[in-house]
Amino acid sequence: VLDTQIQFSSIIGFNKQETVKLLNDYGLTKYLPCLRNNYDGYKFFHDDIFCPWDVLNFVAKNYLHVQNRTEQYIRAENFWNNSTSSNALKGYVNYLSSNVNTQLQDLVDGKNIEVAVNDAMNYDDLRWHHPEDFFSLLIHTGYLTCLGFTPDGKYLLRIPNKEILECFKKNIQDNFDDTVVSGHENKAVKIAASFLNGDAETAENELSLLLQSYISIRDFASKSKKENLYQGFLSGILANCGSFISEYRSNSEAGDGYLDFSFKE
Repeated sequence: VLDTQIQFSSIIGFNKQETVKLLNDYGLTKYLPCLRNNYDGYKFFHDDIFCPWDVLNFVAKNYLHVQNRTEQYIRAENFWNNSTSSNALKGYVNYLSSNVNTQLQDLVDGKNIEVAVNDAMNYDDLRWHHPEDFFSLLIHTGYLTCLGFTPDGKYLLRIPNKEILECFKKNIQDNFDDTVVSGHENKAVKIAASFLNGDAETAENELSLLLQSYISIRDFASKSKKENLYQGFLSGILANCGSFISEYRSNSEAGDGYLDFSFKE
């Protein structure tokens, strides 16, 4: 979807001429403005493209109203919402910064945003939860379209139309508004902060919730010590603290033995 090869840009969906012809063939010509507002807006290199899934569904459903003289019931439904999954995007909950949340709000407000995008992203990259991969996912899943590039190589992005705006609010913004990483809102940071502050109750409560969500009794079904699994689990949590902690050490030598872990703020 970010390719700049001219020969590919017009085969991804319907351009204006193709959409007009389709509407003409089925007696729906006067509904072109409706389709523009709801299903148009995608940009593939230099071509403006209508979403073919939406256009075909609109024609298939509303042609019957033309035949039955019930055109008063014709409307632009949201055909796109149930055609895609947001599971990969939801994996970024608790990893995105407040700056990304601001950018999401700008998109909902109808603004364009300038961001770095990983145009060579693959699914192995998703585990790192980088913002550029998040925006790349939004593009490839159809939530955003690319209008062009800035002089410094960033991508100029926007929400393409009213239908996608509705889906964006429901599937993306609502999931990230209450869980965005900002200071101690990140659970990993919250746990690390409780260790640093000697707040055993908070540490216990937060760790218990994570253990109940992610650890099964079967995870202990091995000959290795249960402590080993817990040590690795806790190290994985603290690895998500980013720059909040420094000098992290696990099972390092200290005094007459080995400490479980240590770090500084």
